[in-house]
Amino acid sequence: MHRRTRRTLVVVAAVVVLLALAVFLRSKAPPEAARLLPESDGIVYLNLRPVRTFFKANLKPPHRVPEYEQFVEATGVDWERDLDQAAIALHRMPEPNGPNGPVAYTTVLVGRLTGARLNQWLDGHAVSREAYAGHTIYNVPSEGRTVRIAQVGYDMIAVSNFPTPEKIHSILDRHRTAALPFAGSTLLSQYFHDVPLLSLAWGVGEIGLPFNESGAIQIFGFRLSTRNRLNCNWDV
Repeated sequence: MHRRTRRTLVVVAAVVVLLALAVFLRSKAPPEAARLLPESDGIVYLNLRPVRTFFKANLKPPHRVPEYEQFVEATGVDWERDLDQAAIALHRMPEPNGPNGPVAYTTVLVGRLTGARLNQWLDGHAVSREAYAGHTIYNVPSEGRTVRIAQVGYDMIAVSNFPTPEKIHSILDRHRTAALPFAGSTLLSQYFHDVPLLSLAWGVGEIGLPFNESGAIQIFGFRLSTRNRLNCNWDV
């Protein structure tokens, strides 16, 4: 065999091995949405797309309250239809009975969520804005708190009601290194290896629930029930 041909085959084989290794490492890595989350006391991750696809024929259109219907019409975003993934960091507050409640959240949402219409809605409801790392952070009042919202990528937004902007800043900072498969918070690094491969829903950390009187996180009118206690880790 010609020497140049052997050299070419060796290079091709090396590339194939590296690609296979990259795919393997990516399959073992946390989802990107979870890797972007800041330091926290607990993490919850939901992959809704396979569930929606599997049960699509049996799903009935949800009843929408007027406020949520107005949001859908204004932005074109419908959480039940467009949200594919949700990664939620939970932050225990030092004063459970204080104005910020027992727990704050910072979440990364993935799906058909971004666009000019959502930006227009945010611009109309924000009381202030902040430019950070090439992104606009909208500060929107909600239930006595300031909710910070930023479009991270073409299919991803970040939302946080933490009292200060450091958590949403952390997401935008982490987004610059999101390609690293094992980047992420300390909690994710410590416990994600216990989550079974291909789990559609899992949680790590320890947070006493519910987070508020209704037992749910609310994001633009979308309610995520949180009445169960999250201990160490769970998966589905």
